[in-house]
Amino acid sequence: MANCWPNPPNQPKHALSIVDTMKLIFTSDYQSRVLQVSFAEGSVLKGVEDLAVWKSQWLEALKSWHSPYKALIDLSCLVVAPQQGPSLKVELEKLFAFFKGFFLQRAIAYGKLPSELEDFFPFPVYEELEEAQKAVGLRQSKTPAGGEDLRQQLHFDNHFPQRVIELTLTQPVCLDSKEKLAVLKAKLLNVLMQWHSAWTLMIDCSQLEIPREQHPAFMELLGFFRGLFMQEVLGYGTRQAKEAFPFPVYRARHLASAKVKSEIPQAGDTANCATRKAKPKK
Repeated sequence: MANCWPNPPNQPKHALSIVDTMKLIFTSDYQSRVLQVSFAEGSVLKGVEDLAVWKSQWLEALKSWHSPYKALIDLSCLVVAPQQGPSLKVELEKLFAFFKGFFLQRAIAYGKLPSELEDFFPFPVYEELEEAQKAVGLRQSKTPAGGEDLRQQLHFDNHFPQRVIELTLTQPVCLDSKEKLAVLKAKLLNVLMQWHSAWTLMIDCSQLEIPREQHPAFMELLGFFRGLFMQEVLGYGTRQAKEAFPFPVYRARHLASAKVKSEIPQAGDTANCATRKAKPKK
């Protein structure tokens, strides 16, 4: 595991000025109720101002959570500036006491720490990821070759008012195997942990390819999700032939959105005459 901790004896004191940002990266595993946290390369913890940024970004990530959770924290790319007394350690303890008030059950971290930081963090720190996963109760699943890369390329947005889950891709993706469809299924199931109503799947097809021989397997996958209250699947953004996808596809996103909107029941569209109040007698 890479060790990004600073301060070898020959490092100049001004070197810390090169990295002066604090950026956290979050992955929400709703099924396991684990919030996975890492730091972008170059993140540095210098003082309470950085803890305020840490707090703000963490709270933003919690907006999609509605249950108690555990945190698994990767410290491998976090730089901690030389300490000037115990104040920063105390403030970090206060920060995690604050998070516990927002349903954080336990925090576990991993990364190789220098001796001067062994007692700095207010949570257990393991050297290896596998040890931390076991401590936090996260089951290690067998990810197919290239599966983790594919997970990163699949991006889901929840449009709760429209009852739509939208899938976009960060780069071209070809779903040419059952293993890749299994990755798609697993990530969408994780997203569905936030849903408590019927929904429609809308897919940006501009960077998506589904070979014809995989259409039956894809249809089987859609059948599975229809059992989880999926109403419809619509695609958009492609000039490929309609037969290239096993679901309706529109040229533009606004056309697919209009189709979804037209099928959402509006107030008054499902009037129940049997429960209407009788007019008062004169």
